[in-house]
Amino acid sequence: MALAKTTRPVVSRAIRRARLFRRLDAARARPVTWISGPAGIGKTTLAATYLSARRLRALWYQVDAGDVDVAGLFYYLGLAAPRRRRPLPLLTAEYQAGLSAFTRRFFRELYARLRPPFVIVFDNYQDAPAKAPLHEVMREALAEIPPGGRVIVLSRADPPRALARLRATRMMEVIDAGELKFTAPESRAIWHRLVPRAAGHQRGLHDMARGWAAGLVLLAEHAKAQSRVRHAPSGRTSEVLFDYFARELFTHMDADAQSVLLHAAFLPGLTATMAVAITGVPTAGDVLANLSRQSYFTTRHAGAEGAHSEPVYELHPLFRRFLLAEGERRLTPARRGAIQRAGARALEAADRAEDAASLLRDAKDWRALAKLVRDHARSLLAQGRNRTLDGWLRSLPEPLIAQDPWLSYWRAACRLGPAPREARQDCDQALAGFRASGDAAGAYLAWSSAVVSILYEAESARHFDRWIALLDDLQREFPKFPSEEIETRVASGMLSALTWRQPQHPDAPRWADRVFELSRRQQDPLARSHGFAWVMYHVQTGDFARAALMMPQLWELARLGESHPLAAVNALAPIVWMWVTGEEGSRRAALDGIELIRTTGILPEALHTFTLESAAMALSDGDLVAARRWLQEFAKDRARAGRAYLTWYHPYVTWEALLSGDVGRAASSARAALQCDTGRPLDEALGRLIAVQALHEAGERREARRNLAQTLALAETMRSPFIEFMARLLEAHIELEEGRDEAP
Repeated sequence: MALAKTTRPVVSRAIRRARLFRRLDAARARPVTWISGPAGIGKTTLAATYLSARRLRALWYQVDAGDVDVAGLFYYLGLAAPRRRRPLPLLTAEYQAGLSAFTRRFFRELYARLRPPFVIVFDNYQDAPAKAPLHEVMREALAEIPPGGRVIVLSRADPPRALARLRATRMMEVIDAGELKFTAPESRAIWHRLVPRAAGHQRGLHDMARGWAAGLVLLAEHAKAQSRVRHAPSGRTSEVLFDYFARELFTHMDADAQSVLLHAAFLPGLTATMAVAITGVPTAGDVLANLSRQSYFTTRHAGAEGAHSEPVYELHPLFRRFLLAEGERRLTPARRGAIQRAGARALEAADRAEDAASLLRDAKDWRALAKLVRDHARSLLAQGRNRTLDGWLRSLPEPLIAQDPWLSYWRAACRLGPAPREARQDCDQALAGFRASGDAAGAYLAWSSAVVSILYEAESARHFDRWIALLDDLQREFPKFPSEEIETRVASGMLSALTWRQPQHPDAPRWADRVFELSRRQQDPLARSHGFAWVMYHVQTGDFARAALMMPQLWELARLGESHPLAAVNALAPIVWMWVTGEEGSRRAALDGIELIRTTGILPEALHTFTLESAAMALSDGDLVAARRWLQEFAKDRARAGRAYLTWYHPYVTWEALLSGDVGRAASSARAALQCDTGRPLDEALGRLIAVQALHEAGERREARRNLAQTLALAETMRSPFIEFMARLLEAHIELEEGRDEAP
């Protein structure tokens, strides 16, 4: 069905306000026009009639409380934008920490699809919560408006602080309530339009309505109903006056019309079919259509698919508030609940799950809301609307979530990036439920998400131990994977866990081979990018030849760049290991990875990986200037980096100090490196190797030999010829330094 969220309202019988049209024409000198004023003053009507009069191409976006999840903005604008071969990107989880970069990229591409001159209207901006990330998004989006483009914002409030700079730099023109109020001639014009046979009743009308558009409409309707204009109580606010006149008019409507409106008020927009379904009144659609034609606080939005799609009717916020209050008085709680549940069913059938969820929450129908979560979780996550899904789940009673493993699983999926530890707890709960119910797909998905949460947390690899052992149990319970997609996720997760925590595990070669086979036969670039785990595993074991077998596939994926940024970043993740194997262009590829992250906003935490890997490659090449620059770049953000990154940073600082001849600083950094215990054997081994050299150079010979012995023991535990070879080389160096030509 049509989405009022992104369709321009169809305004009938509205006068064209030439005075304000000229004002809007003059405001074109600045790319942003902010129109502010109280409810009912005519902001939406003004914008809609102006666009029509000037025949301007426009996108219309209705802001609402749901825009606390800003991913919805990108999703709906992507649907409304002109189609191209490649859809506009979605703000999926991997982009959300890099919101500013993603926003700039999205709006540049959106604007490029709109032929100038064009306008984008953001209506009801005041409905965005004060702390919503929408304000950050708007700041970036408005700064990117190209020549010939224009944004008009309609709001009951002045521009928020986040947009103050736009006013200071004269990029924004503000039209306020004082300018929007109807003048006396405009009041007469609207009166003649609405009540052509009652011109004599206009005396005192303008003063009574105070130039307020909603007041003029109410007075005109009252005049038609009563044949005279009754004076309103004095000293009241506009909203109180609205309720006063609306009640006067509502009581004179027939019973069917009253019923339709009382039901319709529960829904934030509905079609004629939906109105009939929730009211049982066959003429419900006619009631809404008549109100729209009369411009009586009911706006008609054209169908999104053209003339053959049903229009959506939306009640003015003041009218809807009045009707909801009337419903509170006239309808029993049981009846209100029944209307909300019926409305939710109609909304879900019309692909408006968000609105359905709001009604179910108000009705406290937790079972129905839980079903809505199960039915829509996958699509919401695919659209990046994690916060929307998380909001639904937060509404549900905890015992209900505990009873249903899929609810726990979807909550974990929402939390993976922002709260990985809590996500892992949900995975634990979900896994227990899936095992009890014999759900193999759910069990393997919960297991793989738990492993991902440990990788995201970047703290202690010891958490892998339990999940590595659990997979053996799961494979005994569920010998066959439900799908190859799930098997690919599990195999990649298991190999990553084994690489970082238990590289000596007897099953590690089998899992490595499975990742190699599965990733190579996948069509999806993201699934193919799981091959990076193969490289990381084989380099640490010293089998560079086998590691190199995956390199052509990874280089191919890396070249996809912005067309598949997540696959490209994954493919570039083991860049330092590519460099170790002698791959040409690795340093250049690291720069490409950094640029890709900065321009797309994808996985900004991966900047730590590329920055430190760039430092390592520069150090190995003896490029101290570049190495220091990269280490300083990481240090700026080290407080937000996980502990695992420090196991790279301190050894690299030690390395840089050694090359600079600063032995004291090298020894100090080496001791800091030895304190970074994250349970990752490879990181520990490499950190100890550099520490041994620094401590030896600083004259701490006994401590150096003790750490060398621990490194050799670790190499044996890891079964890593690579680490043993490096340790033996260092041992030989120390022996020679101490004057012993033959090893003891």
